[in-house]
Amino acid sequence: MVRTYKRVSNRCSYSVETLRTALTAIQNGMPKRKASNVYGIPRPTLIKHLSSASTPKLGRFQRVFTDEVECELMMHVVEMQNRFYGLGLTELRRIAFELAEKNGIAHPFSSRTKMAGEDWAAGFLKRNPELSLRRPEPTSLSRLSGFNRVQVSRFFGLLKDQLATKKFLPQQIYNVDESGITTVQNPGKILAKKGCKRVGRVVSGEKGTTTTIVCAMSASGHFIPPMFIFKRKRWTDLLLRNCPTGSIGHPSPNGWIDQDLFITYLQHFVTFSKPCETNPVLLVIDGHQSHKSLRAVEFARKNYITLLTLPPHSSHRLQPLDVTFFGPLKKAVNAEMDKWMLTHAATRITDYDLCGIFAPAYQRVANVDKAVNGFAASGIWPYNPEKFGDEDFAPSTVTELPICGGQKDGQAENDRPTASTSTGSSTGAHYVRVTDISPLPQMKGTDTGKRKRKAEAAEVITSSPYQKALKDKEAVKKTPKGITGSTVSSRKRLLTDSSTSQAEHTQAGPKAKVESRRSKRGKRAASSKSSRNVQSSSSPHCSRKRSSTKLPVMTRPRPLDQQPPLPRRPKWLQKNISE
Repeated sequence: MVRTYKRVSNRCSYSVETLRTALTAIQNGMPKRKASNVYGIPRPTLIKHLSSASTPKLGRFQRVFTDEVECELMMHVVEMQNRFYGLGLTELRRIAFELAEKNGIAHPFSSRTKMAGEDWAAGFLKRNPELSLRRPEPTSLSRLSGFNRVQVSRFFGLLKDQLATKKFLPQQIYNVDESGITTVQNPGKILAKKGCKRVGRVVSGEKGTTTTIVCAMSASGHFIPPMFIFKRKRWTDLLLRNCPTGSIGHPSPNGWIDQDLFITYLQHFVTFSKPCETNPVLLVIDGHQSHKSLRAVEFARKNYITLLTLPPHSSHRLQPLDVTFFGPLKKAVNAEMDKWMLTHAATRITDYDLCGIFAPAYQRVANVDKAVNGFAASGIWPYNPEKFGDEDFAPSTVTELPICGGQKDGQAENDRPTASTSTGSSTGAHYVRVTDISPLPQMKGTDTGKRKRKAEAAEVITSSPYQKALKDKEAVKKTPKGITGSTVSSRKRLLTDSSTSQAEHTQAGPKAKVESRRSKRGKRAASSKSSRNVQSSSSPHCSRKRSSTKLPVMTRPRPLDQQPPLPRRPKWLQKNISE
C-alpha cells in the first residue's frame, strides 16, 4: 500500500454511514434516482448494495478497529502522556496487535514481530490529527511529586493572604532566581550539503566554565540589573567589561550563590526597587538554603521586603523567570556566542568576554511581554489559583515519593473512571480493553521510611514565627556540645551572659583585668576541690583515706637577674666543645 497516496478522482467520496442512510431511505420508500441525487451516490451502486445481503462496505480494504476502539486507544495514549509515561510508536503497535489478538479481531498484522504494521500506525495518526510524535523533556521524579495539588494550594493560600493584607500592586511583586551560562555554546542549526555525514560547528572548548546569573523582574515588566557570580577567588573589574548598565559582579570559589552573596544581591535589589514603608515589595523566591538565612530575613524585614518561597521542585511551573525568561535568554546567548566565534576566529571565549556577549542578548529578551506573561502563566499575577487543573497534577498521582502537607493528591482521582473505560460497551462482556493490556501507572504504596530531613513547603520566611525558628536554630549551633536536656531552653541566656561578660572585660582597665583573673582562678580551684571531695565521698571503691599533704603551690618564675647560677660543665665536655 502506498503511504502517500493521493486520490485522483471523486469516486467513492462518500462514507459508509452515508451509504447506510441512503439504503435505509430507499427501503422506506424513497426512489432510487432521488436518493442518488440527495446523498451523492451513483444509482448502480445503490442497486448493487440493495441486492447484496452483506453489510455495506467500501472497497476491499477494511479497517481493523472500529471508531469506538480507536477512540479508546487514542484516549489511552493521551492519558499516558498526561501522566508523563507517554507511549512511542513501537509500544502503540504492540498494544494494537495484542488488542486484536485477545478480542479475536481479524487483522493483517505480523505474527512474527507481534506488532501492528507501520502503515497502520501512519493511518492511525492521520485518523487522529490531535496526536503527533513529539520529543519529550526529561522530568525527574522530584518534580513530578513536588508539583502536587496540596503544595500548590498552600502556596496560593499564602499568596492570597499577602495580597489581601498588604495590597501589593504588580509593580511591587518581583521574582528572583539564578541560572547558569557557560563559555561553551550549544550551536544552532546551519546549512549543509545533503548527504554529508559529518556536519560540525566550532565551539569555544570541550567543557566551559559556568557563571551564575541572578535576575529579577516584576509583574509590571520592570527588570533589575543582573548580578554575575564568577568561579574564581580574586576579583577584577575587567570581568564586567561591556556588561548591562547597573550590573554588579562577585567572585565565588565554586561559582554558585551562597548566603553572603544573596545578602549582597538583596542590597543591590533594594537600590533599584526602592522599597519603603509606603511601597513594600513582595519577593517570590525558591526554597534554596542560601535564601533562608537569618541575616537575609532580618535585612528583608528591615527594608520592607516580604520573602515568599515556592514549593520544592515546582519552579518549572510556578517561577515566572523559569517559565518565560531563562529559556529565550539562553537561546539568545548561544546565538550571540555563534556570532562572536565567527568574528573572532581561532579564539576561545573566556570569562572576560562573557559580559560583552551577554549584554545584547539580555537587552533583546528582557522586555515587558516576557515578564507579564511569566507571572500570568504561573497564576501569581493576576491572582489565579485555578490556573492548574487535573491534567497538570496527574503526574503526581503515580510517583512513589511522599507528598508532604496532607493526604496524597490523586487518591480520589485514581478512583475516577478514565475515558478508556466508558467506550466499547457493545463489544460484549468479555471484551479486553486497552487498560488491561497497558495499565495506567499507579502508585504502588506509601513510603513509610523515615526522612533524614524535614519536608519543606512554601513559607513566608519574613514572618515572625519563621524568624524565631531561625534564631533558635542559630542558638543551637552556637551552644557548647556538653549542654543537653533541660539546658536547651537556656542557650540564649548563656550566649547573652558570655557576650556581656566579654564586653565588660574589654572595657575594664588592667588592674580590673588582673583582679578578674584572680577571682576566676580562685573559683576554678574551689570548684575542682569540691568536685574531688564529692567524688571521694561518693565512690564506694575508695576505702583508703587520702593523704593530707598539700601540693606545692605554683609560683611565678623569677626575673632573669635573680636566677641562680647554672652548674659548671665538666672539663671533658669543655675540652670537646673547645676542640
